[in-house]
Amino acid sequence: MAPRFVFSPFRNAALKEAHREVWTSLPASAATADERPAPLRTDATGATYVRVAGGTAIYTTAAAPNAAPVSIGAHIADFAVRGQETKTVETVIAAADSLRLLNNTTHSVASVVVASSGTPSFAGVEWHPLARGLAAAGVDSSVVLVDFNSATVRSTLNNSTNVQSFAFNAYGSIIATTSKDNVIRLFDVRASLDPSTSTPVHHAGVKPSKVIWLHGSNSGIDNLFLTAGFSKMRDRELALWDSRSLSKPISNQKVDTSTGLLIPMYDPDSGLLFVTGKGDTAIRTYEVSSSGVTQTPNNFILSQTINNACLMSKLAVNVMDCEVARLMVLSGDLQTLIPVSASVMRKNKMDFQTDLFPDTVSDEPVQSGDSWYNGEVALPSKVSLHPRSRGSTATVASVPTATASAPSPISAPAPVSPSLRSQQSSHESLGARPFQPAPVAGRDFYRPSVTASPAVSTSAPLTQIPSTGQLTMTLLSAQTSPKPSPRPSQPLPAHSSFKYVQGTPTSLLYDLKAGNPALPNECRLLDTNATFAAFPVSGGGGRICVYPITQAGRFPSKLPCVVTGSEVTDYALSKRAGANETLYTLSDDGVLRTWAIPPAGISGDEDLATPVASVKVNPGKGGFLLVHPVVQELVCVSSADPRDAALRSFDLRAGKELWRAAHPDSILAGAFSADGAMVVTVCKDKKVRVLDLRTGEELATAEGFEGVKGARVAWLNSTDYFVACGFGRANQRELKVYNSKDLSKVTIVGVEMSPSLITPHVDDSLPIVYLVGKGESYIQIFHIDLADPNSIKAVKAATYTGGQAQMAVSFVPKERCNVKEVEIAKCYRLFSSGIEVVSFKLPRLRKEYFQDDVFPVLRAAQPISVEAWLADGTKRLETRDVDLCPEGMELLSNVKGSLTPPSQVRNSTTVAVGLSEEKKKQAAMEQMKRLAMADDGEMPQDKQEGAADDEWDD
Repeated sequence: MAPRFVFSPFRNAALKEAHREVWTSLPASAATADERPAPLRTDATGATYVRVAGGTAIYTTAAAPNAAPVSIGAHIADFAVRGQETKTVETVIAAADSLRLLNNTTHSVASVVVASSGTPSFAGVEWHPLARGLAAAGVDSSVVLVDFNSATVRSTLNNSTNVQSFAFNAYGSIIATTSKDNVIRLFDVRASLDPSTSTPVHHAGVKPSKVIWLHGSNSGIDNLFLTAGFSKMRDRELALWDSRSLSKPISNQKVDTSTGLLIPMYDPDSGLLFVTGKGDTAIRTYEVSSSGVTQTPNNFILSQTINNACLMSKLAVNVMDCEVARLMVLSGDLQTLIPVSASVMRKNKMDFQTDLFPDTVSDEPVQSGDSWYNGEVALPSKVSLHPRSRGSTATVASVPTATASAPSPISAPAPVSPSLRSQQSSHESLGARPFQPAPVAGRDFYRPSVTASPAVSTSAPLTQIPSTGQLTMTLLSAQTSPKPSPRPSQPLPAHSSFKYVQGTPTSLLYDLKAGNPALPNECRLLDTNATFAAFPVSGGGGRICVYPITQAGRFPSKLPCVVTGSEVTDYALSKRAGANETLYTLSDDGVLRTWAIPPAGISGDEDLATPVASVKVNPGKGGFLLVHPVVQELVCVSSADPRDAALRSFDLRAGKELWRAAHPDSILAGAFSADGAMVVTVCKDKKVRVLDLRTGEELATAEGFEGVKGARVAWLNSTDYFVACGFGRANQRELKVYNSKDLSKVTIVGVEMSPSLITPHVDDSLPIVYLVGKGESYIQIFHIDLADPNSIKAVKAATYTGGQAQMAVSFVPKERCNVKEVEIAKCYRLFSSGIEVVSFKLPRLRKEYFQDDVFPVLRAAQPISVEAWLADGTKRLETRDVDLCPEGMELLSNVKGSLTPPSQVRNSTTVAVGLSEEKKKQAAMEQMKRLAMADDGEMPQDKQEGAADDEWDD
């Protein structure tokens, strides 16, 4: 009887990001101004190609180190690469009004004009899977097939409306298109120029959709294709279609709700579908069958945001390490190529796994364009991935020597047995040109150069390529040149020392039923101090619940609230130790109210409706509120009225305005500096301003964010740097690090695309920023490396994922962290039904010592009155040192030298690891021999006392 449940061997394929040492840093920006990802392709040789230099040049990892990208002289809309098993590498490029062919064998450029007038709108370009010299491109409302052998347009398929994407089936006979009218059309290319069939309206969103054809070793899927797009409710979704019946999809699966375009990648040999999106950090894995698309449990989170990704050829994977697929990812900052490996766990990696690696389809064309148009049928050729069956082709690439001169010849590659191949580590095989099978001896790769000389100047400009004529190229033989290594144009950040930060949630308060009001974007949704948590709740009159955080458990049915009498725009709790519990609220009526909270909390029977003080701080609607943490009763408020866009400073004790700083437009966010002398603002006019806190004078101005949906800013404690979060071009979320002494020095890091505004929370003593987005279930942890003032780096260290979507987060002071458990931070996390506490800890072995490397001495400013602070206009705030080391604990730095590193402790386990396989077998035989020699032949039961012989007679 056949088994009831059959699982694919690829179901548990796990994705793994390559080490940063093998990432490739691009020599020029791959910037793209539209919402589509930047073009990214790979070929059968394992090389990667990406558009750079503002979109006018192509960079390839097959080029020699420091080689200049290939410049086209026009904007490149898209391109396709066909790197064959022979020396030929062909690239078809859609630029200006034509398709251009670059061929490294003939050293030539061919051009075929595809538009008679104007600049066409290209929607992708693809090689025909079987025919030599035949390529297709989406041009406006048609798909054009070009034959470069005759330099003519062979067919123009009428799509009726603008093409968004298209794809060939496995035999090149059918083209599927997605269109602006949300209809998917199929064309029988050789039969008619009009669509043969089409679907009803699907993916009804306004953003472009994408189509890919499914084919491969899985039975019954050659007639299937998959589309990725947006629903009418703006959900990202995947639809699986049968080309023989387009009335409805086989399955339609929601992915998530986000704004980035989906990027589906299908591996025909394993049947795995990898799906990511522009601006995402997640890569999802699905299995595809004739019945639908099934998600596997092996989702993966990349350390960087993603702009684009593509599957590499199976000829580039490390088959002896059970690597079934490899993805090449272009980072969100358009500066780095990151390999991601998908591997299946196997106990025995000494032998070739035939069930994981069937023969794969080659990129080699098998017929001419004329024969294909005449109806001749040719099947695609296949290549075995077995190292031995491919002759002396399984080679391990040599490591290049560190020299500034041209590459020196090396010896020809020797055959490598599978046993030797299996010893190659997985992270070593994930470079830009990792493991190269090289089925044909002497495979060549090319790089463009200014002249025919093999040497290329590192300062050479982009190679200019005319639209027609000759292209000068240099062939680099794989047998005579070392493996190209990653060529960073700038130093890549090292792994953060905080990458192992772990967050642990603990439920504090639950059963919150008051609902969540709709508040302005500037309003904070949670604020805490040592005693209370304050958060807005639904109800008239501007209600703020002030609840004791020491009372864990269920929320009462009647919440203790402050009722301001007008809708709240922002609020804040007093944070000073020893100060009276005070709540400040700013309302729609422009009044700032001060509330005295009883030490035991507000009575649940009656709301607190009488403030202790009220000051009219805005003529119109109030904006955000900043309460100075040290200078007593000093606040700054903004105005939400665009006719009165200004930041005002007030002395609440005297009830007077200190200064007013006008802004050209509404102010989105603000923050006080660490030394208490400045305040920074982010304005809707896309500028960042630094003001003198005593006078309101503008000290410096810099470019802010291109988006105006909102922004947040926070100052890094005890530094001259501040961080700002907002939206860049195409709603890409960004994290920027500014130097307040020189605002021109700014570091920009892309965060995954999402409509949610992220709020930065800075650590009291460590260079860590916690990014929190409303409506998201995770907190991203970034390490800000300030070691080099001229090159500030922001590295994503870790991510905490909670069980529910958060509304807001409030961090507690460092003094309230449990330093004995290496708790570096603690926060309260508000969600729709309650509040939980999240503890962030670093795993350390020697917790009996105080970890002074992560708990430096804090600098706490002494409280001061507004009058004393203003009296001396140049004096900085006085500070005192706060040592977090508990009494009786010894510093780790004092004993670190005397501690024996675990790596130097030799025990039986570490010794066994260092032994070779032969020595391990020999040691095992000797152990068995010792046991045999010690055996005296006596059985354990012989030593037991039994009954005497005469006792049996009874």
